[in-house]
Amino acid sequence: MLAAVRSIVLTSPAVRVSAFGRDLTALKAAVTEADRRNARLVIDIPVTVAIADENDPVRLPDGLRIDFLGNGSVTWGKFGLPLFWAKNVSGLRINNAVIYFAGTAETSLPAVTGAFYNDVLDRNANGFPTRDVMAAFGLFGCRDVQFTNARFMATDYSGPEKLMQRAVTISSHENGTPSSDIYFLGVTELDGVTMGLLAWGVDGLHIGNMVSKRWGQLSAASYTWEVACHPIYVSAQAANANVSAGQLIDEGTEVAGNTSNGDSHSFKFIAVTGGSVGSISSRRACGALEWRTKGTVGAPFTFGPVEWWGAAAASLGTPPINMPGAGTSGLAEYTKFSTIALHAPSDLTGSLMTNVSGGSQAADTVRNIDFGSVTIEYAGAGHSQSIPLIVGCMSDCLFNVTVLAPNWVIANALIVRFDSGGSDNTMDFTTQGPTFASVRFVEQDAASSGNFATFREYGTANVRTVGPTA
Repeated sequence: MLAAVRSIVLTSPAVRVSAFGRDLTALKAAVTEADRRNARLVIDIPVTVAIADENDPVRLPDGLRIDFLGNGSVTWGKFGLPLFWAKNVSGLRINNAVIYFAGTAETSLPAVTGAFYNDVLDRNANGFPTRDVMAAFGLFGCRDVQFTNARFMATDYSGPEKLMQRAVTISSHENGTPSSDIYFLGVTELDGVTMGLLAWGVDGLHIGNMVSKRWGQLSAASYTWEVACHPIYVSAQAANANVSAGQLIDEGTEVAGNTSNGDSHSFKFIAVTGGSVGSISSRRACGALEWRTKGTVGAPFTFGPVEWWGAAAASLGTPPINMPGAGTSGLAEYTKFSTIALHAPSDLTGSLMTNVSGGSQAADTVRNIDFGSVTIEYAGAGHSQSIPLIVGCMSDCLFNVTVLAPNWVIANALIVRFDSGGSDNTMDFTTQGPTFASVRFVEQDAASSGNFATFREYGTANVRTVGPTA
């Protein structure tokens, strides 16, 4: 309660960083003075901090409010170390942050990263990925934190090694206590960021609107610490609850030399129970969304409109809408999509929507999912008879799919395949292009039953039905 009061009631004038200088020493002194006086800290000039060792990152105290005003910004360039960090604090308010990264990634993490991880953060191998301490802001087991209109940028866009590798990392405390009530209000902008908001072990993460611009990923073969990059990655490293987001836009502009592994979807919401996403618009050629969400019968997890523009089949490592994970029953359930629009590349060779598939998975890995209204635009002609557009271990799901493919002339075109005995799915398919009489869905094995499909021929009154299967 005290922290919340301190963030609102200011008992003394603001502390301006310009009164102290424009380097690391000045920034730390200003933070200390603002905390001592229970005053807000105003960053009113460009500040460049030369972080070198594990004790240099700036620790934020309870209840601190930081306002970036005028041309105020902070630039740091030390690969492997954070800029600001906080552990087990509450009441932080960060307004209009402008943060730049001006360093260069190394092929391996420097020793100082481990020193910060072990000696300063005091994680000592408690399951936290050492690489993820290098964020502009690192929040470890924090509560009641608000960012408003934050901007995270690189100073050099010549290659992925020059980009900000992490914008904000949010994790649970090492004792397992989740970070809670973390808000990103207004619009969060990423321009030249590899991983934007990276979170796990959160209960109450609320992201307003986001715009992601230039991006790039380092090759995991050369940079052995690297993982796939995303503007938002809510990770399965720990359970997450009550995650919401607003309008999410990824402009999908790759920097020169990007070595993405093809699985760097725009947004990832994994191991999340409860919440919603307002909308997703993605022009990232390697995909729009990876998801694994749970709701309840009365309160499903909801996705608003999702739209993706593809470029070439070679850009896709996994399908643009994908659900990863081991195939246990109910891994994702009670989730409702509004609309999904997929502008497929004309040379498409693979699937467009998948979840865990294959004969060794539970038949109801995905269950009670309403996929909403799905529209697939495909200008090509030769997509496979054997590779489905949609595939997975699904039961009790709803599909309403329109395939606009005027040049698609393949007979026996495969729309959906249910694996591992997926059952009791209801489908309504409208197709343009393929031979209407032979377009189909497939059950992978004899354990499937109760699947029912209505097939409609686009632009006509022709309808046929299949099932329910026995």
